[in-house]
Amino acid sequence: APGDMKEGASSGGAAAAAAGAVEAAAKVGSPTAAADNDISSLPYAARSRTASTEAKGKKKRGHRRMMSKDDNDTIESMERKGNAEEEAEVVMRLPQELKSISIPESQVIEGVVHYHIVVTVRKGRRQQRWSVLRRFRDFDSMNTTIWAQVSSKIPGDLVLPPKYVKLFFSHTSETFVEQRRCKLEQYLKVLLGRKDDLLVPDVMKFFNTDAELIDTMVEDANGKLTHIIEDF
Repeated sequence: APGDMKEGASSGGAAAAAAGAVEAAAKVGSPTAAADNDISSLPYAARSRTASTEAKGKKKRGHRRMMSKDDNDTIESMERKGNAEEEAEVVMRLPQELKSISIPESQVIEGVVHYHIVVTVRKGRRQQRWSVLRRFRDFDSMNTTIWAQVSSKIPGDLVLPPKYVKLFFSHTSETFVEQRRCKLEQYLKVLLGRKDDLLVPDVMKFFNTDAELIDTMVEDANGKLTHIIEDF
C-alpha cells in the first residue's frame, strides 16, 4: 500500500507539471502575457536598461539610409562655403601663395619707426592684399629664426641692414629711415625669391600676425581681376 501511494503521488506530480506547461504555453501571445512583458511596471533603472537594450537591438537590425542627391548637394555646398571662407581669411598658409612684398612707407609711433609692409597673396582665383606694421627688431627676430631653422638654404645676398647705436645715429631722421626702408625692402625681395626654402611656418608669422586687409580681388573667366566685397 505505501508503494502504491508513492506511485500515485509521482503520477500526480507529473500530471500537474504537464498541466502547468500547457497553461504557460497558452498564455504566450495572450493579453496577460503582453502585460507580463510591459516594462512600465518595472523600476526606473530597470526600465532604462531594458529600453536601452531594445534600442540597440533595433539599431543593429536597421538598414543604413542611402544618401540622396539632395544630401550630396548639401555637402558640396557646405564644402564650397568652407573653402571660400578659408580663402577669405587674411592669412598665408603656404609659401607658394606669396606673390609680392613691398615697404611703401614708414611711420614713427611713440618715437619708434614702424614700416608698413604690403603683402600680396594668391589663393586659387582670389588675390588678397594686406598690410602689417613692423619695427626693425621684428625683422631682426625673423632673421634669427631663418638662421636657426634653415641656415643651410640662406643665399648670400640675404643681408639684414646693420644695427646702429642710437647714441650716435638718429633712428628717426628722414635720411636714416629712408635708407633703412630701402634695405629692408631689398631683404624681403630676396626672401620672396627663395620663399620655398625660407618661408617656414615661424617665418610666415611675420607676414600674418595682426594683418589688416587692404583689398580682395577675384579672377573672372577672362583672367581679369576684379575687386570684390567680402560677405563672410
